[in-house]
This record gives sequence, structure tokens and C-alpha cells, in this order.
Amino acid sequence: MMLVTLLVIINKLMDIGMVESPLVRRVFSGRSVTVADNGRINLKALRALKVSREELFEGLREHGIRNLGRVAHARLETSGTSSVFRNRGTVCGLALLPPHTAHSPTPLRLASRFCSACGSPADLDETICTQCANRTFAAAAIEPDEPP
Repeated sequence: MMLVTLLVIINKLMDIGMVESPLVRRVFSGRSVTVADNGRINLKALRALKVSREELFEGLREHGIRNLGRVAHARLETSGTSSVFRNRGTVCGLALLPPHTAHSPTPLRLASRFCSACGSPADLDETICTQCANRTFAAAAIEPDEPP
């Protein structure tokens, strides 16, 4: 019984400390992390979180994102959930759905492509991504504006 009381007291002190002190809150709760910004993947953050690119894409698709260009800002929160803020208007970026999927974005007919690892735009003559040194690229996909 004494042990249970002690655990309840420690838990309450931690709750008070997290409300009162940013340092205590950061130690016990951590910080949210930006995993994508302006249609580009933060590969360094994914490696630190031990999250694969495919897991990120899955989470974005769960938010209804079909094109990386639609992502204005995506964060992994301390609770383990994700927050995604969308770009409005027609967007161009890396498709998150396989080409054979019925609802995949239309590939662009223009001379445009994106790094398949981080989503950064690349010129046709580039052989290495300037952001992440990846050597594989995917055709750009365009997605019309979403309905409000």
C-alpha cells in the first residue's frame, strides 16, 4: 500500500513539474519534430526517429495526402500522432501512391522530376540529389486544387 501511495505522489509531482517547468516537460515529454516541410522530407529527422520513408508516406496518406507537394508542414507530435498542414491550390511533387493506383496524381508531361528519397525538385541533367545525395528520381506529379 505504501508503494502505491509513493507512486501516486511521484506521478503527481511529475505532472506539476511538467506544467510549471519547460525543462521538466522537455525531459519527460520530448519535442515534436518536423518530418516534412514545403513538399520535402526531412531525412535527418526520420533517421533520428528511426522512421522509414514508407512509414511517413503511410501516415501522410492517412491524412488524405496523395502528393508530397500538398504538404506545407508535417510534424510528429510527442504523443505519437502526426499533424499535417496542407498547401492550397494546384501542387506539383512526388506522388505518394503507386502509379497503378486508381486515384494516383497525374504525372506531368513537362521535363520535371523529384528525388525519390527526399522529394526535392531536380533538373533533368542532375544525376545526384543536391539535398540528400540520392541517385534515383521519380517523374513529377501534378494534383489539382482540393475542394474546400
